[in-house]
This record gives sequence, structure tokens and C-alpha cells, in this order.
Amino acid sequence: GSGVEIEDRSIYLCLEAGDTTAALLDVLDRHDAQAAFFCTVDFLRERGDLLRRMAATGQSVGILADAADPSRTVAEQLEEGNRALALATCGKTRLAMVQNGDDQVLQAARDAGYCCVTPDIDRTGYDLRSSSNASGLLKRVSAYRGDVSVWLGGTADAVGLRAFLLAAGDADGRCLALTETA
Repeated sequence: GSGVEIEDRSIYLCLEAGDTTAALLDVLDRHDAQAAFFCTVDFLRERGDLLRRMAATGQSVGILADAADPSRTVAEQLEEGNRALALATCGKTRLAMVQNGDDQVLQAARDAGYCCVTPDIDRTGYDLRSSSNASGLLKRVSAYRGDVSVWLGGTADAVGLRAFLLAAGDADGRCLALTETA
């Protein structure tokens, strides 16, 4: 294998839903792996087909809110996101990723009942689009003790995700979807 050992720990991959989501879902399905997809309000409104597929295949759906959005507060984005999710899937989520938010914004979302994810590793500055990117990420993950959450944002494609899932499996790690209680 890769020589990296993660000894049956859980890796919680967090991805931003977007143009590559269908291909990423194909890879996750083929490798019997799960991830959490964080969706903007627009994605939640427009991609009911993918939201239903995520729900049916054990992926987690979270709301991606941006505190820097001049047109809507974080609370409004979270409420609108859940309304759109309920229309598409008859379900709601408490899982949220708030970008550009300070502690006060995060606390307000928590007070409103949301589980705000603050990932252990933020990889938005690094693409996950090749096997070398995947092995670099696996090395970062292996440096953590215990379970680890990784924010990939919109940087992953099917090739990179497949390479990472294979490498993580070789190292005895498992990729699971974050849940509202994890």
C-alpha cells in the first residue's frame, strides 16, 4: 500500500456541491463511501435530482452559508436552504458550514439549532484532482490522532476522489458522512 496507516479511523469528507457533484457521487457509490455535501441555497433550489440521490445513497446534505452575502443573513440562508431541501427531499438538515463568519455568527447559528462544522483540515487551497494530491491529503490525515474531518470545498474531481478513497482504504481508513450528531 501507501505505507500510511490510519488504523480504522473515520475520515469525514466535506465537499461543496457544484458542477462535479454527480461524478463525485458515482465515485462514492462505487467505493461504498460517504461524504457530506454542503449546498448553497441556489444549488438546493435547482438540483433536487442530486439532493434526492444524496439522500437515497447515505450522503449527508448540509447548507453552505456565506456571512459575507450582502443580500441575505446567515439565518435567512439557512432557513431558505432548509425550505428548498424540504421541497426536494421532504427532509431538513441541521448541518451547516458558515463561510466568512465570526464567532458571533457561528454562535447565532448554533443557538438556532444548527450543527456548524469547523473541519480539522481545510484543503480548499489544494486541488484533489490526482493521485499525488490524494497521497498528500492522506499524509495530512494520518498525522491526526482519532477521527478527522476534511473540508475539500469545490477542489475535488472524480479522479482525485477515487485515488483518495483507494489510498484511504489501503490504509484501513473509512470515509463516512458527517451527521448532525457527529
